[in-house]
Amino acid sequence: MARMVALDLENRFQFARDAGTQPSEAMHPTGKVALPAISRASLGVTLSDAWQRYLSDPASSRSEKSALAYTTVRNLVVALIGADTQMDSVDRQDCRKVLETLRVLPRNYEKRWGEITPAAAATRAKHEKIDPMSISNANGYMQKFSSLFNWAVKEELVARNPCRGLRIADPVADRDRRLPFSTVQLEAIFTGSVYANVGEVARGQREVEHAARFYVPLIALFSGMRQNEICQLATNDIVILDGVPCFVIKADTAQGKRVKTAASQRIVPIHRALVSARLLDHWQRCRSGRELRLWPELRPDRFGYARVSSSGQSLDIQHEALVAAGCEKVFAEKMSGRSTKDRDQLAEALDFVRESDTLIITRLDRLARSVGDLHNIIERLTEKKVAFKCISQSGVDTDSSTGRLMLAILGAVAAFENDIRRERQLEGIAKAKLAGKYRGRPVSIDPVKVKALRADGMGPAAIARELKIGRASVYRALAA
Repeated sequence: MARMVALDLENRFQFARDAGTQPSEAMHPTGKVALPAISRASLGVTLSDAWQRYLSDPASSRSEKSALAYTTVRNLVVALIGADTQMDSVDRQDCRKVLETLRVLPRNYEKRWGEITPAAAATRAKHEKIDPMSISNANGYMQKFSSLFNWAVKEELVARNPCRGLRIADPVADRDRRLPFSTVQLEAIFTGSVYANVGEVARGQREVEHAARFYVPLIALFSGMRQNEICQLATNDIVILDGVPCFVIKADTAQGKRVKTAASQRIVPIHRALVSARLLDHWQRCRSGRELRLWPELRPDRFGYARVSSSGQSLDIQHEALVAAGCEKVFAEKMSGRSTKDRDQLAEALDFVRESDTLIITRLDRLARSVGDLHNIIERLTEKKVAFKCISQSGVDTDSSTGRLMLAILGAVAAFENDIRRERQLEGIAKAKLAGKYRGRPVSIDPVKVKALRADGMGPAAIARELKIGRASVYRALAA
């Protein structure tokens, strides 16, 4: 503030000297210095500070998933423009820089390449011709970035929003993203073999053999409910309100039921066509049989992940336990758990699972040996609305707050045990070296044999292929 006042005084004195007037005439009529027209609230507010204040503003309420998405956008924007950049100095070109980076930036670039800046990731993706994130995802980043400036304008930190209107044009119209079933397709579905005896079912002359196959498409047709909402219906999700049977769409962590958003929880009247199709009779039979689910034959998809650290270890015990737990498919590999890098089966499992699925492991350390890796994996599963369970630690899951707490605690313990194990190993090696007992692993390359092959006229590359070793090892053996 002092420098601003000094600069203003200097400018006014210079103006007075050039105009041949007294400096006092260039002052405010009250005799006070006229300060530049700048908001006091914006002085000293950096881009990083503004993001922090925006995300912690008590006037805004965000879900855990939304907060995570905004944090991701903040990290990218701060990395591209600079954490210490003054908020009121961010201009249109800075915002375009963010947009142009998003245009080529691949999804999950940090998980793909580790600690890398967005600019470097964009350059690398362009060079390696890796597909960028979807246009809707990139525009979502820009929308969140723009919302920061909308908030800053209200807080009088900036005068305008330089990010307004910046987005990538999407060649696919919104109405074409998810095409509805055509009349021909609907006729093909509802005149198929499943509905061959629908008249007899409606007259009560026949019971439905496969309730889920029969009723799930009908409910979707006459209610507009999502497939996941229909398939997870429980017997207590049908109620009679003022004589009208209704579906109650709600989340229930105890039963593993999820909804897309909080606004998705609602009450849907049951169409009379479903009543005519004897849906309520099926509901009563399920209740009489003390079934919890309306479609007991449908089981949520379960997938397993198994891992051992070395090729000499067996995956059989883990595989048997996962199959016994109901896993339809088991992703297994023999790789170290110290990092998630190069664990192809883990990456495939995380890409394969989808909403309402469950990923199961036998022990927590089979998934990750560091708290950071564990949280990153769980975070990704949570984003995809995939449940997580651990067989040997039954209280560890993502369906309850207690399960998530246990997950964090056991993850920290696993990381601690891994560090202690490593420290003891290093201490033992150091002690063995002092005693002259430690000589490392046995020599796997015979220099005599390498030299003999070389003497027979064989080249280094041919020797490497013959002995199944690297060429660098051949050169070292020849130089020994």
